[in-house]
Amino acid sequence: MEFGKEQLNEALTLLAERLEVAKCNPVHMVVSGGSALLARDIVSRHTHDIDVLAMRGEIDGELMPAWPLPEYVKKCAAFIATTKHLDPDWLNATTSLMVIRLENFPREVWTGLVTE
Repeated sequence: MEFGKEQLNEALTLLAERLEVAKCNPVHMVVSGGSALLARDIVSRHTHDIDVLAMRGEIDGELMPAWPLPEYVKKCAAFIATTKHLDPDWLNATTSLMVIRLENFPREVWTGLVTE
């Protein structure tokens, strides 16, 4: 399945709801790639997945690599994949493995993050 902006918002909303139902901690993700561009209305094309680059700490906002995603996030994402007929890896952190270490990014990358 491909994600347009509406499908992207729906999948992430369902993930947040599922995390809440499972009584899990909220997840603060830094997404990249096509899904990030869709979310900011920079492109209108579709994407196949949501690439998670980093995670942010709930209290202090500390950035940490997204790989591996916490098990509870993977379980909730798998549940959504099954119920909404999404690809099993619709939410993945492989981008986190392929980029430079987070602390090597220019500071401006992280200060310009948009939260939604």
